[in-house]
Amino acid sequence: MSVDRNLYIIPNDSPVCQLDATDAFKTLSETERKYAHFVAKASFDGALSVFLQVSPESAAIFYVLYKLFKAEPTGQLKAKALSVGFTEEEWMALLVYAAAFYSNSGNYKGFGDTKIVPGVESSKITALLEKSAAGSDAKVLEIWKSVEKVIGSLEPNQLQLGFGNTVSDF
Repeated sequence: MSVDRNLYIIPNDSPVCQLDATDAFKTLSETERKYAHFVAKASFDGALSVFLQVSPESAAIFYVLYKLFKAEPTGQLKAKALSVGFTEEEWMALLVYAAAFYSNSGNYKGFGDTKIVPGVESSKITALLEKSAAGSDAKVLEIWKSVEKVIGSLEPNQLQLGFGNTVSDF
C-alpha cells in the first residue's frame, strides 16, 4: 500500500510565532528575574532528554540539525543548499522541518504521535551537509549516515508511535 508522503510533511506556509516577553520580564524584580531565568534554563536542559524518549533517531537528528545551523549563518547555508540542487521551496521545507522537529521535541508530532518527514529528499540534505561548515566534522557526517534513511522513511511501523507494532521509546 502506497503512503501519501504529503500527510507527513509540515506545509511550508505553517506559521511560526515569536514569543516576546521583554516587556513582562522588565517588570520583574531581580529575584523574580533570576527565578524565571533558572526555571527556563532547567526546562530547556530537561527538554533535551525528551528527544531521547521520542524515537531512536530523534537525538541524532537533533545533533545534526543543531550542528548544521550553528556552524554558519542561515544565508550562507541557503546559498550552499541552492548550489547543491535545492529549490527555494525545498530550502524552506528544510527550515520548516527543523522548526517542527524542535517544536515537537522530535520527529513525531506531540499531538497524535504522527511522524514528521522533511519536504526535501535526504540525498539533498546529505549534499548540503557535505558542503556546509558542519560537514567538516566527521562525527556530524557519521551521525547523519545513521539516520539518513530513517529520517524520511514511511515504513508502516514508523508512521505513528505507540500503536500496534510500532517504534517507541516510551
